Amino acid sequence: MPWPELNDCEASRAPGDRDLVSVQDVTGDNVADLLYRTDVSGRLLLRTGKAATSGGGVDLNSLGSAAASAGGSDAEYAASGWYRSDVRLMRGTPDVNGDKIPDIWALMADGSVRFYPGGKSSMGAPTTVISTGNWTYKQALG
Repeated sequence: MPWPELNDCEASRAPGDRDLVSVQDVTGDNVADLLYRTDVSGRLLLRTGKAATSGGGVDLNSLGSAAASAGGSDAEYAASGWYRSDVRLMRGTPDVNGDKIPDIWALMADGSVRFYPGGKSSMGAPTTVISTGNWTYKQALG
């Protein structure tokens, strides 16, 4: 699901170089954060949301641009290996492993399915749930 609508996309970037992974509270502050993939660098980036001044939820403007986010910039969540050519499909999900942090399921280029436990500031080590080749031609995950 390409995501060219981010307000702070640079003019030099091609439309659709970002994929939305999750909009959930990653940092544990009870405010939604935005996790996305950039195919320019093959990384996952975390944009921390600000609480809405209305008394509940998230200030949507804080998710619309890095400068307006709680951190003032997008933080690296996973350093490398997240190019579309490496990770064909992924889905951010609510907590699966009981640590109260959202997680990610990923379909790799070799057809394997991996579970990545989320962390408050970075991704945990993966577990291969389905071995190589079994899901090579799947069109959707989730």
